[in-house]
Amino acid sequence: MNAIRKATVGDAPRIIGLVQAAFKDYNLEMMIYGCQGILKFVENSLMQQAHISDSVMYVAEQNGLIIAVAQFKKVPSTNTLYLNYICTDNNFRGTGLGKKVLRYSILSEQNDYEYIALDVFENNEIAKSWYLNLGFSPNETKFWYVSETQPIKDIKSVISGLPHSIVTQREYGFSQISVETSCGSYSVGLLGSKYYRASDKNIMNDKNAIAALHEFAPGRLLILISSDFDPSSSFLDVKFVQKSVNMSTKTKDLVQRI
Repeated sequence: MNAIRKATVGDAPRIIGLVQAAFKDYNLEMMIYGCQGILKFVENSLMQQAHISDSVMYVAEQNGLIIAVAQFKKVPSTNTLYLNYICTDNNFRGTGLGKKVLRYSILSEQNDYEYIALDVFENNEIAKSWYLNLGFSPNETKFWYVSETQPIKDIKSVISGLPHSIVTQREYGFSQISVETSCGSYSVGLLGSKYYRASDKNIMNDKNAIAALHEFAPGRLLILISSDFDPSSSFLDVKFVQKSVNMSTKTKDLVQRI
C-alpha cells in the first residue's frame, strides 16, 4: 500500500533523482534541477515552515522508497496552485499513482485555490496527453530561444543584486540579478555556469543590457522564454530550441475527475 504524505528533508535526494530522470531528455541543464547545488536548495526548501512558504512538496512512499513526487508553488494573488513538477518512478507509471498523488496534494492544502496551472514541454507527448486527459486546457505557447551576448563600448547600464547573487550562486548553482538601463529593468536568472534566463522580450533589443551580461560573464548564453517574441526583430543571432505549453483547469473540476 502506497503512503502519500508531505515531503521531509530526508526525501530530498530521491526527489531530485525522480525529477532529473523525468526531464533528462528535455534540456535539464536549462532548469534549476540541472544545477550542482539543487540538493541543498531542496533540503532548505523542505526546512521552511509550510504554512508561510510558497512551495510545498508531496511524495508517495512504498516500503521506504519514494516512488512519486509532486511540487507546487502557491500563488494567492491569482488564486492558483501551480504544479511545478509531478514525477513517478518508471516502475509505477500507468498505475494511477500520479492521479492519487495529485488528488491528495490538492485536498491537503488548507487554502481553496480556484485554479491549478502548469507548464509542460510540447514535445513531452506523454505528459501533455496526460494533462489533457485530466481536463487541463492550453492557455498559451511559450517559445524558448538561445543567443550569445555581445559587447559594446561605453556601456550605460548597471547590474544590481550582485553580492547576493554571487553567494546564492555558490550555494545553489543558480541565482538572480537585475539589469537596469535607460530602456528598462530586467530580471535575469543565472543557471549553472552556462546560461542566463529571462522572460522579458525587450531585453533582446536592449544593447546596453546585453552588453552588461556579456561583461559580467562573457561565456554565458541567454535563454529567452516568451509567447510573442519575434526573433527577426533582434540584433542578436537568435536560435529557437523548444516550446512549452501553459495549461490550467479549475481545481474543483480536476478533483472530481481524479
